[in-house]
Amino acid sequence: MILFTGSGAIAESFSEIFPCEIISARNLNDKDLTSYIMKADVIIHNAAIINAKSFRSYIDGNFMLTKRIIDLIYKVKPLIKFINISSMSILLNNDEYLQADKMTEYAFSKFISEIYCLKHPLERLTNVRFSTIFYGNEKRDGISKLIYDSFKNNEINIYNEGSALRDIIPIKILCQYLYKLSKVQNFEKKINIVSGKPISFRRIVEILKNKNDKLIINDIVYNPSSVLANFSKKDILNIGEIGFDIEDEVLNFYNKLNENFNL
Repeated sequence: MILFTGSGAIAESFSEIFPCEIISARNLNDKDLTSYIMKADVIIHNAAIINAKSFRSYIDGNFMLTKRIIDLIYKVKPLIKFINISSMSILLNNDEYLQADKMTEYAFSKFISEIYCLKHPLERLTNVRFSTIFYGNEKRDGISKLIYDSFKNNEINIYNEGSALRDIIPIKILCQYLYKLSKVQNFEKKINIVSGKPISFRRIVEILKNKNDKLIINDIVYNPSSVLANFSKKDILNIGEIGFDIEDEVLNFYNKLNENFNL
C-alpha cells in the first residue's frame, strides 16, 4: 500500500490513477500514525506548509513533521520505502544547494528536512524534487493561469517579452514518476524529476496566439527572481524517462477549457 502523509494536489491526482491511501500525519498521534505505517509498503511524504506567517511555523510544519515521521518509521518499520517530497527552491543549480542565507524561510525548512533525511539511518529513502509543476488548474500555477486568461479574458500579461524559461512537468507525469519510484528497489538519495526540455513563456504565448488571434498581449518589464530551468536528465533516465510534449499539454488544457465552456 502506498501512503501519502498529507492531502493536496499531488496526492489527489495520484489517487485518480493509482491505488493509495491519504492521511493527515500532522493531525495524528503516534499510535494512530504507527497503525498506518504498519500497513504501508511505501510512504510518500508530501505533507508540507508552503505559506506560513512565521519562520517557526515553517520549521514546525516542514522540518519537525518530517523528523517525527521518519524517526517513527525507523522505530516501527525500518525497511519501508520512504519518498520525501523536497523542493527545487533549495538549489543553486542541478546539483548544488543555495547558500542557507540566500534561501527563503520555506526553502530553508525544506533544506534542513532534506539534510535530515540524507543523514538518517533509514536505508530505503530518497528525496525527490520536481521542476515547475503544470497542474492544469489556473488557481495553482502560473502556466495554467496564463492559458486560462488567454481563453477567458482574451488578454494576458507577460514579462520581459516572455524570455524566461521553465522546465515544466505535468502533474499526471509527476504522478507516474512517483509510482515508478514506489516500485524501484534501490534508488538514489536525491532525485530531480524534470523534463530536461526548458520552454520559454514566449513559446507558450505563440501557441496561445495561434488558438486565439484576438489575444491581447501586455508586455511588462520586470526584474523577477530567477527560477531554475536547465536540468540534467540523468535521474529520469536512470529510472526510465516518461515521454510527453508540453506544447500538447498546453493545447489540451486550452481545449478542455473550451469544452467545459460549451457544456
